[in-house]
Amino acid sequence: MGETYARGKRVPEWVRIAPREFVVSYLRGLFDTDGGVERNGGVCLSSASPALIREVSTMLLNLGIIHRSYERKKLYNNQLQYYVMIYGDFIERFQSEIGFTVVRKAKALERICERQRNTNINRIPYQGEAIRKVWQEAVAATSRRLDRAFYDESLYKNAKRYIDGTRLPSLRGISYFISGVSELAPSVRSM
Repeated sequence: MGETYARGKRVPEWVRIAPREFVVSYLRGLFDTDGGVERNGGVCLSSASPALIREVSTMLLNLGIIHRSYERKKLYNNQLQYYVMIYGDFIERFQSEIGFTVVRKAKALERICERQRNTNINRIPYQGEAIRKVWQEAVAATSRRLDRAFYDESLYKNAKRYIDGTRLPSLRGISYFISGVSELAPSVRSM
């Protein structure tokens, strides 16, 4: 990084155009120093530089890590601070792609990845009708006995919630639904 005050920090141009392994190493170092794991289960990076946060945001998106960027005034000096927050399913992607080398941060990240999360983010809207069609086809094609035990399984319960709109599926939820339908009725193919 160039010699400048915190507000003027930017990702060096050579990092932005570098091969993936250099970008990942740069991000790991940045998160090791200015990032951390929040108590609410998110991974956070903060900076006084809006340009740095925008550039980091672009780099994370290029790695397939969806996140939220926002700004907030600091209480003690009324200056703006900029943040990148990674939540939900993308925390595991952050762990596998970037991670931390600082041991206490790596352990905190491991703990939140082990926890089952049920967040209201990373949801995929407007899937109810497609899920309903696939579900009806799978139930009609299955050779499995659809008894009380079947209706107590999470596959049925989640499919019902997705269809009636009481819950939106996440990426993980869609993957679970697809693998469950494939097991239930292997002849059903995705649309």
